[in-house]
Amino acid sequence: GFLVMELGLSLNKELTDAPDPIDVGSVIEYTVTATNTGNVSLDNVVVSDPLLDPDERNCASVAPGNTCILTGTYTVTHNDMDDGMIVNTAQAEADGVSSLDAEHVLSIGDEVFADRFEDF
Repeated sequence: GFLVMELGLSLNKELTDAPDPIDVGSVIEYTVTATNTGNVSLDNVVVSDPLLDPDERNCASVAPGNTCILTGTYTVTHNDMDDGMIVNTAQAEADGVSSLDAEHVLSIGDEVFADRFEDF
């Protein structure tokens, strides 16, 4: 019998480090993981997230079941606090598969408002 070649890629993004509470100037860390879910190696796997530093990780070849991981940091701004959240989207792509997006929404600042009204 012959093996049917299946190309597969999955993408997961999570917040892996953050202070509590998060405030302006806080540095938070995200880990973005692309996993080869197929049964053949994927070439030129690129995991990227424009919000992070560094913003890209390139893996020349990822074997089935293996991963290409981007770990990056982001510094919280006044705008983030005003918005009450940080929304950012990571992307993964590889030769022969369609690119994937993974969005992460981090809510921030709720505790700030709670504190403000405690004394009344």
